[in-house]
Amino acid sequence: MAQYKYQLEERDLPRQWYNIQADLPTPLPPPIHPATHEPIGPEALAPLFPMALIEQEGSTERFTDIPKASPPPAPTSPTPQSPRPTTTSRRASGG
Repeated sequence: MAQYKYQLEERDLPRQWYNIQADLPTPLPPPIHPATHEPIGPEALAPLFPMALIEQEGSTERFTDIPKASPPPAPTSPTPQSPRPTTTSRRASGG
């Protein structure tokens, strides 16, 4: 099967996500707790997901702004220039 790769210019990148919940005839049911099988609210999801993501998932707004990417965190320790060889990458001497 052929594979295709599309590269968009910066100006063509999407700025918003479309939320299908805005166009559903009835709202989606809330998430269910796996142990109790009861509906759970945002407070139960907070230890697992960032609140911004929880709010986005529960939203019924048709479009949601895509957040800007944040820069990666600075390294906390220096990275070695070359990795140490492992026992599987060493060559046996001799012939």
